[in-house]
Amino acid sequence: MAARSARKATTKRKTSSRKATTRSKPTSARAKPAKKPSAAPAVPSISPGQRVWLLELPWGGLGGGMPAGVTYYKSLTAHAYVGTALPSALEPYASKPYSYLRWREDELNGSTGPGATAAPMSLRPEQRADVDAIATAAERGFRQVHLANDVGTGKTLVAVAAAKAIARERGARTILVTVDRPARITIPSWRRAIAALGDDELRWIIMSSDSLGKLRRQ
Repeated sequence: MAARSARKATTKRKTSSRKATTRSKPTSARAKPAKKPSAAPAVPSISPGQRVWLLELPWGGLGGGMPAGVTYYKSLTAHAYVGTALPSALEPYASKPYSYLRWREDELNGSTGPGATAAPMSLRPEQRADVDAIATAAERGFRQVHLANDVGTGKTLVAVAAAKAIARERGARTILVTVDRPARITIPSWRRAIAALGDDELRWIIMSSDSLGKLRRQ
């Protein structure tokens, strides 16, 4: 009986010791949560007399680093430079006329940037007849027209001229052009055609069909 009582007493003392250790744990030693860094601005801040340029920089920047004055904006998914003039080293990476990036850039600046340039072109009589046919179809409420002329007959020029005619008829100021892949070939082709016939100070946007989601997120 004496031995059993001694074991019980020992067990109680050990339990009490563990509880005391748990209660005596200091609370002041807990680490304070680190402060979150302040969020970066969603869009560039433009002072009077300045302009923002959205840039198509390669991954990793230039020369393995970010050029001076250039900041990446997640909301724009693009790099931007703000100043009175774009440095010459960044000119090759400026947004292209009639691109989605240029469209966003013009919105930020509240004014349009320079359009594309190309040798002027004029339509042949048969091309003018195609433009008139497309414009007439649009006036009658048709939503689509299939232009199936042979390769090399200037279908892109006809489409550009017809789009301008329909825009004038409807009082529209924006024309969206969707192109097939490879976009690196089709987009410059459309840009040259628009510049060759004149953009008529309309707001042109040339995009591949798989990039249209960017417009829906506007």
